[in-house]
Amino acid sequence: MKKFTILTIILLAFIGIASSCEKNTDDNETGTLSLQFQLTYGGEPLHMFERFNYASGASVFIDRFNLFISDVKLVNSTTKQSIKDVAWLDFSGIQDKTTAKTGVRLEIPKVPVGQYSALEIGLGVSPELNATTPSNYSASHPLANNYWEQWNSYISMVIEGKADLTGGTTHNLILTYHVGTNDAYSRINLEDNFLIKSGKNNVILLEIDLKKILTKEGQHLDIERFPRDHSTRPEVFDFLRLNLPSAVVLKNK
Repeated sequence: MKKFTILTIILLAFIGIASSCEKNTDDNETGTLSLQFQLTYGGEPLHMFERFNYASGASVFIDRFNLFISDVKLVNSTTKQSIKDVAWLDFSGIQDKTTAKTGVRLEIPKVPVGQYSALEIGLGVSPELNATTPSNYSASHPLANNYWEQWNSYISMVIEGKADLTGGTTHNLILTYHVGTNDAYSRINLEDNFLIKSGKNNVILLEIDLKKILTKEGQHLDIERFPRDHSTRPEVFDFLRLNLPSAVVLKNK
């Protein structure tokens, strides 16, 4: 009986070790996550130099749209998993309808597998990172550029383009909006069921609607009165930065 008990204890200990090893293996499994951002206007894919109708009959196109995101996390019931410290989303290569549908892809490797209930994204540069300067980084790092010394801050969002206020094709009004400083930073929490599978390229589709950035509750940014701003006019700076969080949403497949 004593011999049987000893064997039983050894067997149970072996099973426990095996189970522990298996659990550790699962914990170390990862997959690649692609955050795919599509720029739209009114929900329709938008590419650079594509004209769209604006308020008061104006015709507008943008030739540059950029956005910093930072402190990106996946969330489940027990933890918040940091997956990306900072990235610069550059839409300058989106030049036709085909690339507009694809958008900009941000590849994030080695994301722990599992079920997540939310995706948290910082829009702009987090205050911690915004306290640094390009000299702190190598040339290939996202924070090696797009810094405005007069602000002591990175440029969180760039919207540039041209407009024809008569609705024609001249487009001789230059539009330039640079948004920055710590006040430009905000966070969004996008809830859904996200499953990260081992060895897979997992994709989350997101939409950035430029119309929602430039318009709120029927009011448009007055491009005739304010064609350019570098975060100096509250009526422009606040309008753009406060509209941005509602403009970034999960996109249905």
